[in-house]
Amino acid sequence: GEHVLVVKRCKDIVKRLLITVSGGRSPGIKVKDITPPEPPPSDPKPAIAPFTAEQAKKYQEKWANHLGVPVKYTNSLDMEFHLIPPGEYLRGTAPDDLNAVSKSFNPTERPAQDLLRRDMIDSEAPPHRVRLTSARYLSATEVAQQQYQSVMGTNPAAFSTDDANREFGKQVRGMKTASFPVDGVNWINAEKFCDRLSQKEGLATNLTNSPDGSTVYKWPGYRLPTEAEWEFACRAGTITKYWNGNDDRELHKIAWIFANAGGRTHAVGELPANPFGLHDMHGNLWEWVQDGWDPKAYQQYAGKTAIDPFSPTATMSHRVIRGGIWSYSASHARSSSRMAMRAEVSRFQPGFRVTLSVDAVKKAMRNDREVSQQKPADGFVPLFNGKDLTGWKAHPDDAAKWTVEDGCLTATGPVGHLFTERSDYENFVFRVQAKINEGGNSGQHFRTQFAKRIP
Repeated sequence: GEHVLVVKRCKDIVKRLLITVSGGRSPGIKVKDITPPEPPPSDPKPAIAPFTAEQAKKYQEKWANHLGVPVKYTNSLDMEFHLIPPGEYLRGTAPDDLNAVSKSFNPTERPAQDLLRRDMIDSEAPPHRVRLTSARYLSATEVAQQQYQSVMGTNPAAFSTDDANREFGKQVRGMKTASFPVDGVNWINAEKFCDRLSQKEGLATNLTNSPDGSTVYKWPGYRLPTEAEWEFACRAGTITKYWNGNDDRELHKIAWIFANAGGRTHAVGELPANPFGLHDMHGNLWEWVQDGWDPKAYQQYAGKTAIDPFSPTATMSHRVIRGGIWSYSASHARSSSRMAMRAEVSRFQPGFRVTLSVDAVKKAMRNDREVSQQKPADGFVPLFNGKDLTGWKAHPDDAAKWTVEDGCLTATGPVGHLFTERSDYENFVFRVQAKINEGGNSGQHFRTQFAKRIP
């Protein structure tokens, strides 16, 4: 006959076994597992604003565990990214608050510019719900000068010691500006940075995937955040003017604006981060986002919930910038404030931060595991994957530029230093193949963690 055996742990059923007992000429017992498959784990709840700083961190942790990724991720440029969960919030500015902002508007003698500025203020209405359906990583800081130069080969920043003889360069003379945000970047070059960094790390580029910008949410590589993603990340669950409250006089504690910046930008990450772990979402530099500028973009969502909203760029000459800047007042740094500039223009020193898909981070983690598990037949464990600088760091004060060319770690310029943070050495032999360019003072040396030099 047939019998069902139920196996329990405490009160929970863990197994159901069908036992068939047969007699006659071929007696025996057959056991079959008939335990129904467990339903797939349900997604954690989305982060629906308002929520507290403590809840913001819990949302990040729950979604990271669910997706099998870390809350924080560091890429090949040593850029730190934080996981932003899917969620919902109220975007835009209420009429009464908008009237208060309008009173600060001072007309100039440039009618066209005044019209654009008026459109920018009016474009914040009407307020409406926005729902973001996917988790995504956002860089914890604006892109720094050294990071930009390592990808693009140039540093357009006005606040740079490379430009110390010019007006803005004098403000930072004698300072170490490698960690200052890169300014003077137009939208087109911000996009190029994303594409080149994507190529460097073996990810599909934005332009290849969607030349007209119509499928922005499917882009697997680096890109600029959409305007909706940016504001959700900036607010981090808050419903106030700034993530630290409504008081303009308190903004200086978390933002570099006209009142406290001293006429210049400051190193990224100097001031406290918001509940999602993001620095300088208010102030320091305007930040480009992916969207084209449409002053009436919010009107289509009146009384509705906008799901992953985005304004394509194909037919628009202007792009949206967010977050305020060191030279402007607190009002321009509000979470909901919208500004616009032509895509090819870089005046007023705009900067940017970048976003990366969860799938891209999973791919990078898999690649890192594969590299760490490689053991060639001769027993040597590779420290370099032949593709990028994964596992290596350049000194922040180095003037040399490190890249990967023809499968080789390559330094150009003055003396440079490159470090690997591997710490699992005991007795070992270090093997390296090196190419040294002809010329005076060319050479190399190696130093172990034991401070023993190898000529």
